[in-house]
This record gives sequence, structure tokens and C-alpha cells, in this order.
Amino acid sequence: MKDDLVFVYGTLREGESNHGFMKGIERVAEQARTTGTLWDTGNGYPAMTVDNGSESFVYGEVYRIPEGGMDALDVLEDYYGPNDRRNEYERISAAIQVDTGTLQAWTYIYKSEQIAGLTPIRCGDWKMNRLLDEGEEPSVPAKELFYFAYGSCMDDRRFLLQGVDRHFLNQAGRGVAKGYRLAFTYRATDGGRADIIETGGIVEGKLYRIGNEALAYLWQREGVAAGSYRPAFIRVDSDEMKGKVEALTFIVLDKKEESSPPSWYLEEIIRGAATVVSPAYFLQLKEMFRTRFGYEYC
Repeated sequence: MKDDLVFVYGTLREGESNHGFMKGIERVAEQARTTGTLWDTGNGYPAMTVDNGSESFVYGEVYRIPEGGMDALDVLEDYYGPNDRRNEYERISAAIQVDTGTLQAWTYIYKSEQIAGLTPIRCGDWKMNRLLDEGEEPSVPAKELFYFAYGSCMDDRRFLLQGVDRHFLNQAGRGVAKGYRLAFTYRATDGGRADIIETGGIVEGKLYRIGNEALAYLWQREGVAAGSYRPAFIRVDSDEMKGKVEALTFIVLDKKEESSPPSWYLEEIIRGAATVVSPAYFLQLKEMFRTRFGYEYC
């Protein structure tokens, strides 16, 4: 027998109520998705259905389960075997998209007849659903919310010009996202925009503590409604907190081949990075921008 991969999208995810079941288990991908529809069961956990031809996605994480470890998950998910009448969930093998390609992994789903009366989670993300009010407008929960900026939002100048700087005054220093690299996979009319992709490496950025006004601004700036970027949670090393924190960030939804950003955009990134990132990472950024895009920082 061999290890199994499993795609989790609900309470088994990082920071959720049943994540303890994943303690000591290797996480293969923090950013993963598969086609399907996510539903709120009303019982404090979600369920996914699979519809061939669906254009919607369910977001989650992928873990490598040691030999025999699926048995414990089957018990948790009330899965007794294929099509057993006692099952709450069925276990299927599904194609999971991650930033390094496509994986085949187990996941647990509801059958179509089980969703009668359930509410669809339109964003497809159980963790993000906690930030949404009636599925439309974002709002900050009672607990502290960190926002991790790795691109132009590290720079305060546009905040000032747009009159929203007061919403971003509570800065929390440097954050480090491990396992990611900086890329420019969103194509605007004048060139590329920043993204982080989970293909190994380190991305440094600025952490903010934010409230409703900042979140609403970011939702608009990042083009969430238009499908440009999607909100996502990542684990970030925080200098100020002296450990890992869970932070909201925005990543490109439909990633394209990288394209050169305009010089004014690279200048925003460099100007913001200079105030917070490590000297080594700052030099790395400058060299990357010079060799790949011909941008010289003065």
C-alpha cells in the first residue's frame, strides 16, 4: 500500500475545528481547488457536491495521509464504504488543481439528493465564507484579522491619494510566506500584476491589522467581484507576533503566463518593500526587477 492524498475543504483545514486530526501530517498544498459546489449544512460544517461540467470551484488544502490513516478520516466523515446506506459522505477520487499542476486525491462529498434545502456557499471557500455577509459584502469577524500585502499594497502612497490611509494605520511589521514565490500572472491592459504561487520559495511582505473599511476597499481594489483576484488565507511568519499567524491575502484567480509590469507598478512594490522587508529580500527584488523587466531602482 502507499500514502494517500486527501483534499479537505471544511473543518479539517488549517485553523478549523477538526484540524487536530491533521496534526503531524504533511500538507502538500495550502492553495488547492476542484470543480464542484460547496453547501452549508447548517451543522457547523460544509459539504461538497460534484457536478460534471460545473464552472464553479471549491477551495481547500491537500494533505499526504500515511498508510492506514484514511480509516480515521472515514470514521470522522461517517463513511462506511461505497454506497453504504449509513454514509453521510461518499468518498471519491477527484482531480485537484494546485499551483504545481493537477493531483488525484480522495475527498468527501454529498450526493445530489442530500442538498435539498441547503444554502450554497457562493465563494466556494468555507473559511472565506466567515467573512461574507449574506454572500455579498465582506465584513471582519470579532477576532483580529491580519492582511498580508506582498505587492503594491505594501506602499502607502495610493492609500493616501485615495483617502483610505486611516484604515491601514495599524501595521504589524514584516510577514514571511514560505513555500511561495512572487510572480506576475495577472494581465492588466498595461502589463502584469503581482501574484504569489505555491511552487516553493519565500515571499516577504507587510502585515496589517484591518477592519471592515479596509476590507471593503481591498475587495474593490483587487477586483474580487470581477474575478481578477480571490481572497485566500495563508499562514505567515510574523516578526511582531514571533510566530505564525493566519492572514488574509489576495491571489490571482485565473493565472496566465507572466508578463512584464509597468514601471510605475514596480516602483510601488519597491517603495513599499523598502520600509518592511529584510535587506536580503529587498536586494532579491531589485535584482529580479532589473534582470527580468529592465527596471532600475534609483
